[in-house]
Amino acid sequence: MHYLVVAKVKDFPDVDDLMEALVPSDSEPEDSPGKWKLVAESIDEFISSNKDEIISEIDDDEMSFENKVSMYLEFFRLYADCDGRVWEKTSEHFDYCLLGGGFTNDKITDIVPYQKVIDEYGEVAAFVLADYGFYDTDDEECPFKPDDLVYIIDGHN
Repeated sequence: MHYLVVAKVKDFPDVDDLMEALVPSDSEPEDSPGKWKLVAESIDEFISSNKDEIISEIDDDEMSFENKVSMYLEFFRLYADCDGRVWEKTSEHFDYCLLGGGFTNDKITDIVPYQKVIDEYGEVAAFVLADYGFYDTDDEECPFKPDDLVYIIDGHN
């Protein structure tokens, strides 16, 4: 699936940070842009409170429990940092993103006034605010003004 997403250029002077914030990361939370939420203070705490779910989700009797934990973290896109804390990247929404991607053509480029996006496509699927907050337009109205310059992002799942 393709999703048309916009973000204000002035909120994200480094577009690479914006793009990286919307996709999975294998970097430490402090080294990867985006919005992160602490899930557990320690991996041991995480395992003890999720042991039954880990075992039921990863149904392989021959796999070691340690490998099941690793697979579970990877499957649910959770990250255990070098201090053992478990994090979830809440700004992540896509498998990968392209600036412009399939949404740009000879009439529209990667950076345009928000009104041009609306004129060309009618609506966007989502928008990103300066704190990396991601908002689906089915739930929230995009607050951008017609003359705000925006990046056009093609998000893929």
